[in-house]
Amino acid sequence: PEWLPARTGQLDEALTIMRRVPELDPYSVQSLRSLSQVFYYQRQYDQAIRYAQMAAELDPAVLLVCDDLDWAYLGAGNYDRAIEMFQKKAELLNLPISADIGYVYAVAGRGEEAARIADQLHEWLPSGCSSYHEIGRIYLGLGDTDPTGRWVILNNPSSRVNPTRSC
Repeated sequence: PEWLPARTGQLDEALTIMRRVPELDPYSVQSLRSLSQVFYYQRQYDQAIRYAQMAAELDPAVLLVCDDLDWAYLGAGNYDRAIEMFQKKAELLNLPISADIGYVYAVAGRGEEAARIADQLHEWLPSGCSSYHEIGRIYLGLGDTDPTGRWVILNNPSSRVNPTRSC
């Protein structure tokens, strides 16, 4: 398959193969998404955005289930657009709060807003509506690289979100 070189770290070879896909099948949402992801991992964010937008134009539901466009905007440093995309996804999925938005706030230098979201997620820990991983990602975005905090985030067995939650 066209994505195999990308999965094995051969990004240049994957791009050579995958650049032909939109010409051969311009309506393949999955191929456009795969191409976007390869560009993202090569830190060619403008190209990642271009192909993610093409996939979303063909199938708007892609925005709900895929992180291609929002993370590409984040990688490109377009924080306002990344926040907008993450907010749209949270609204469509009926999520009251999003750790992804907290992370973008953090790396965008909007520490108070990021900390507010982390505090809310922390309050939800006992209910299983958030995880240490989500909170830790926000704090890492804020530059908190305390190794003790990372250990708690990565090794706490209760750090996984409860899939049956109703938050």
